[in-house]
Amino acid sequence: MAQISTVEYETTIFTLPPDNIGPNKATLLHARTKNNNSNFYKAILYIHGFIDYYFHDHVCMRFLEKGYDFYALDLRKCGRSIISPEHDQYKHYCNDLREYDEEITLAIEHITKEAKTQNRKILLFGHSTGGLIATLYASSGSRNADIDAVILNSPYLSIVESTAIESALLTVLRKLKISQDVDAGWYGRSVHVSDRGEWNFDLNKIPIDTVRLHGSFFSAVHRIHQDLIKGRIKMKCPVLLMCSNRSMHAEKQWRDEYGEADIVVNVKAMRCAATMISSQVTIYEIENAKHDIFLSKQSVREKAFDLMFRWLRHLEEDCHKRADIKAHSAGSTISIDDFGSCVKYRNNRDEIKSMSGYGEEPPKILRNWMQKHYGYVAVDASVNLTYTNDDIRLCTIQRTIPQQTIGVVFHYFAPQRFHYITLTEDSPPSLTRRAGLKSFDRIIFLNGVNIENDTCDDMLFRFDTARHLPIQMLVCSPATYEHYKTNKKQFHLDLPSIQHVKPVFATSTSDFDADTTSVSIDNESFYAVRWENSNIVSTVSQSAVFKSPQYTHLNDICCIKTAGQYKKGQIILKGSRHDCEKLKTPYFASKIGNVFGTFSKFFIRKTPNGSHVTNLQSDTIQTDLTIHHTNDNNTSTRTTLEELPNELFYCIFTFIDIQHLYKAFGELNSRLNHNIQSYKNFSLIFDDKVDLLLMNSYAPYVTRLIIPTSIHCDFKQFPNLHELILCTENSQQFAQIQPNVIPNLTRLSFLLGSKFTLPQELTWDIFSNQFPSLRHVSFGCINVSLRDSWTTSPSLQFVSILSCKPMCIPAILTACPNLQHLQVNILYNDHNDLITSSSPLNHPLRRLTLWSDYPELTFDAIDNILTYTLNIESFYLQTIYSMSLIDLAHDLVRRLHYLSRFDCYIREKLTKNDRINNLTYLHQIHPCFHRVQSIEENDKFRVLATK
Repeated sequence: MAQISTVEYETTIFTLPPDNIGPNKATLLHARTKNNNSNFYKAILYIHGFIDYYFHDHVCMRFLEKGYDFYALDLRKCGRSIISPEHDQYKHYCNDLREYDEEITLAIEHITKEAKTQNRKILLFGHSTGGLIATLYASSGSRNADIDAVILNSPYLSIVESTAIESALLTVLRKLKISQDVDAGWYGRSVHVSDRGEWNFDLNKIPIDTVRLHGSFFSAVHRIHQDLIKGRIKMKCPVLLMCSNRSMHAEKQWRDEYGEADIVVNVKAMRCAATMISSQVTIYEIENAKHDIFLSKQSVREKAFDLMFRWLRHLEEDCHKRADIKAHSAGSTISIDDFGSCVKYRNNRDEIKSMSGYGEEPPKILRNWMQKHYGYVAVDASVNLTYTNDDIRLCTIQRTIPQQTIGVVFHYFAPQRFHYITLTEDSPPSLTRRAGLKSFDRIIFLNGVNIENDTCDDMLFRFDTARHLPIQMLVCSPATYEHYKTNKKQFHLDLPSIQHVKPVFATSTSDFDADTTSVSIDNESFYAVRWENSNIVSTVSQSAVFKSPQYTHLNDICCIKTAGQYKKGQIILKGSRHDCEKLKTPYFASKIGNVFGTFSKFFIRKTPNGSHVTNLQSDTIQTDLTIHHTNDNNTSTRTTLEELPNELFYCIFTFIDIQHLYKAFGELNSRLNHNIQSYKNFSLIFDDKVDLLLMNSYAPYVTRLIIPTSIHCDFKQFPNLHELILCTENSQQFAQIQPNVIPNLTRLSFLLGSKFTLPQELTWDIFSNQFPSLRHVSFGCINVSLRDSWTTSPSLQFVSILSCKPMCIPAILTACPNLQHLQVNILYNDHNDLITSSSPLNHPLRRLTLWSDYPELTFDAIDNILTYTLNIESFYLQTIYSMSLIDLAHDLVRRLHYLSRFDCYIREKLTKNDRINNLTYLHQIHPCFHRVQSIEENDKFRVLATK
C-alpha cells in the first residue's frame, strides 16, 4: 500500500441550484503551500474523472513543494458532494457538461480572492472526464480568461474503446437516457489496494464492482465530442496532455499488461483529438502508464512528475519575465539576456513580432544572438539518452523537384556545436520517417561530407546547393552521439555499425512533406546509367531507380539499387533494354566517358590559327577535336569526332540541353546538321542563361520546354512544342497556353505545389477539348465552379491533381471519357464533400490512385469514389485507416470485378489486440492482395504495404 501523506485542507461548500434529481452542492478543498512568493501567486485546480473523487494527496504534496496552492473540486453528485444516500445512485449524473461551469467558476473566483495580487497563474488540472470538462471550461467557461494553462491527465476527448455489445449499450443509454448497472471492469480493481493496486480510496465513492451508467451523462458527453470534432472547442492557453503509450481492451480474464496500459480510453484517438483543441499542445506519452498516470507504479509516475514540472518551469519563467517587464516604464532600457522571448522586435519587413524562437524573418544579428544564448532544446524530454548500442543510420531521400520540402527543420546547438533535426510531419508516410530519420537525430555527414565543424550557415548552404541530388544524411541518436563524444570516438562512413536504410523517394511535387502518390512501373522501360565517379555504363530497370518515373529525366542523378547495394548514377538514356544495352559495350562506354570529358572543349570552336569561328560554311572547318582512350594493352589510340556512330550522337543529344548542343555541334558539318535536324525529341530549359539570338536557330526543333523562372518566354517561337512544364507562377505564361499558340500540345504539367490553383479559363479549355492532342495533365488544384459548362476532352488519358475534393471526380470523369489513369490527393472536410453527382457509372478508367495526407480516407469515402470507377484494373491507395484492411479488401473485390493489381501504403490504426495479425486471410481474399505485407508494426498501429 502506498504511503499517502496527510495533508491539511480547508473546505469550502458551494450551494448550487437544484435540478430534476434534487438539491446540489460542490466541495472545494484547499491546501496552502509554505513555499509561496508574495509577489507571484500560483494555484492549481484539480478536477476528477467519471464516478470519481479527489484522493490524490501525493499529487497535492508535489505541487505544494513547487510553491503552488493546491485546490481540488469534488463536482456535484460526486465524492464529498453527494448530499444524501438517495443521491448515491446518481454519481456523475448530469444533463449537460456545461452545468459544471457553475462550480468551476465559483472555485476560480475563490482562488482569485486568495491570490491578493494581479501577478498570478491559475492552472486547470483535469483527469479523464474531468479533462474533458476542463477543456470545455478553458474554451468557453465564464472565467476562462483567468486560466493560464491546462494539464490533461488521460482526458476523455474521444470515444471509449469498447466491444460491439458495449458500444450498442452505450448508444441505447445515450439515446433513451436510461440508467443501467454494469460491471465496473478491471480498472478500479487494478488501482485499489484490496485487489491489484496500491491506493486506498473510499469504495463508497468509487465502486470497483458495479457502477450505474446514466444515459443522460453519455448524451451530454456525446454532444461535446461532436462540438470538438467540428472545431467548436478551442483553448487559447498552453496545454499539456499526458497519457499512456498504449491502450488495451480488457477481457474478462485478468492479464498483467492491464496494469501497464490505459484500459479505459483510446489513447490514439485522444492524441488525435488533442491537436484540434489548441495550437499550443504538448503531448507526453508515458510508457507503461495506467489510465490515471499518477496512480501508476512509482517509477512511471515519477517520470510523469518530472516531465510535468519541467513543462511548468518553462511556463513560470515566461510569467515571471512578463511580470518583471511590466514593472519597467515605457522607454526604459532592458537587458535582452534577462527577458528573452518576452522581447518584441521589428523584422526585415518592418513588422513587430514577439521573439519566440527565431520569430519570422528576424535580422541576422538577432538570429545569431538567439543561436548563441537560447537555441532550441536539443533533445526532447521523451528521448532515451541511455546508450545501449550504436544507432547510426545512413538515410537517403530523393525529391521529385529541387524546391520540394522534405519535412525536416535543421537546427544548430551552439553550446555544444552540433547539428540536429526535428521532423515537421507526424504522418507515418512522410518521406523523412520512411527514410529512417527521427526528431533530434544528430547530423554527422551530409551528402558524403562531414559537417561536424560547419557553422549553421555552412550546413544550410551545402543543403541548398545540392537540391538536384539525392539527399543523403548520416545521422545518429542523441545517446549514440553523447557516447562517441564522451569516449572520443570518431564517426566515419565505414563504421560497421551503420544501418544502410533503404532509400525513399517522393512520388509527387506536393509540399505536404509526404510520399503521396503511386508509382507507375513499366516493366518494358529501362535506363542506361553512368555510375558516379566512373565511366562504366549499366542497364537498369525502371523499378531499380529510386525516383518516380514521371519525374525522372535525362541527366538526373539518382540513387539506384544494384547487386543489393545503393549507388548514385546519372541517367543518360531512357528506352528499351535493347537501346540501353548498346551503350554497355566497351566501345560505346569508353566513348561516352571520354565525350563527357571533352564537351567543355566543344562550346567554343577555333580555327587552326586560334581565332573564333564566325559565319563559316559547313564542312569548311578542319577540326582536330579528338577523343583519347586506352586499349587493353595500355596503348593510347586516337579517335576523331567523325568516327563516332550516329547512334552515339543520338544518345548524346538526349542528355544535352539543345542550347549547349548547338554551341557544341551546330554548323560543324553537314552530317551533324542532318543528325540534329532529324532528331525529334529536343528539350530546352528556358532560364536566364539562354542565348536568345542562338535560340532562333534551334527553336523549331524544341519539342519539350521547361520554364523554371519568371522570365518572359514567347511560346510562338516553338512551333513543334509538344510538352510544357512550368515551375513558377507567371500570368503572362499562363495567358499563352492557348490552342492557337501551342496547337500540338500533348503533355502539360504545373510543378507549383498542391496549393496552386489553375486559372478558371485554362481549366475550362483543358476539359472542353480546346487542346485536341492533349493526353497528359498534372495540376496542383483546380477550380471546378464551371464544371457544368465543360464539354468533353476525348484525348485526355492521364490526369494528376494534388488537391482534389471527392465531389470533383465525377466532373473529371465525365469530361474525360477515355481517361485511363486518374491520380488524386483527396481533401475533404466532412461528409458534405462526398460525391453527390449523377456521373456515368461505367467509365472505362483502368488505373486509379488515391492518397490522402490528412484526414484519413474512410471506408465510406473510398466506397463512394469507387462507385464511379467500376472498371479499374489497377488501384493504389495510401492513407491512414482506422478500420481493418480486410473489410476494405472484401468491398474492393465485391465492387471492382476487373481488379488485378492492388498497391498500397496504409497505416492501419488498430491496436495489436484489435487487428487480425495473420495476413493469410487477406491474401486468400483475392490474388491481387498477395503482395501486401506488414513492413512496420507495434502495439498501436501497423503499416501495410505492397512489395
